[in-house]
Amino acid sequence: MFGKGAPLLRLFGFEIRFDLTWLILVSLIVWTLSADYFPDVC
Repeated sequence: MFGKGAPLLRLFGFEIRFDLTWLILVSLIVWTLSADYFPDVC
C-alpha cells in the first residue's frame, strides 16, 4: 500500500502513480469538511 501504486501515466519522463493512501486521505478531508465546515457556510 505505502509506496506501491498503480502506474497511471508518464508525463515529461516522470511516472504518475495512483496510491490507495491518497484516496483515503482525500476521503477523510472531504468527510471532515462536510461535517464541520460546509454546514456552517451554507
